[in-house]
Amino acid sequence: WLVLGIPMLVLVVITPIIVYYMYRPVESSENKIKVKEHAIEELKKMGPLTVKEKTALSIFVFVLILFVTDIWTKIPIGAIAILAMILSILPKIGIIEASKATKVVEWPVILWLGAAISIANVAASEKVFTFLGNFLLVHSGIVKMGVVVFAIVLTIFSVYLHAISPGYTAFAVSILPITLAISQAGHFNMIDFGLLAIFSMGVGAFFFPFNSAPNMIMYGYNYYTQRDMFKAGLVLSIPTIIMLLVSFFYWWPIIGIWK
Repeated sequence: WLVLGIPMLVLVVITPIIVYYMYRPVESSENKIKVKEHAIEELKKMGPLTVKEKTALSIFVFVLILFVTDIWTKIPIGAIAILAMILSILPKIGIIEASKATKVVEWPVILWLGAAISIANVAASEKVFTFLGNFLLVHSGIVKMGVVVFAIVLTIFSVYLHAISPGYTAFAVSILPITLAISQAGHFNMIDFGLLAIFSMGVGAFFFPFNSAPNMIMYGYNYYTQRDMFKAGLVLSIPTIIMLLVSFFYWWPIIGIWK
């Protein structure tokens, strides 16, 4: 994934630059001093890391290592997630009591996502999405498109459709199977276009606060409005689409993903 996304690192560099010039802050030596003093004061209030905080950090690093090394350990991703949950609630080791965890965890959201993913899997196994893809192809003419046109349409579609999506999972469950079905029906390489769809989803969640959890967290600080975020999202969508297509047509063939 890291190698695939190397061209996207350009976005990591230019995004803060674009946002800075769109919403340039008022700079002064006085402001810089106040910001530094505020940061120091907040760190003092937080105090040193507690035992539970150190434990949480250790569990996070341990799980992250397992995620990264799954290609060698062969441990399923789902099993790693369950292991993290168990470690978090183990008596004398975990960071939260099981009785409290049942009250703070958003179980309806978890159950909804689990149900959505399960339904998508069943639908895929029963070739529902393949049928839907074939049906759309007959009426849309996408099957007549070449690789270049289809890649451009798919990228634009995925990036901008994310504006109405409440998070990554629901979007992926809804869109990715259809993308794969259309690719298969159009005799395009499913792996190539599946990766393109995934990358498009991953970098397109910048239009509204509800598009991702980090958006909601930052929006909660009340530093900007939804209009500000949407305006920045529209501007950022242009270099995002360009770099996605550069990755697909130029970088991925170089590293041997497709020819």
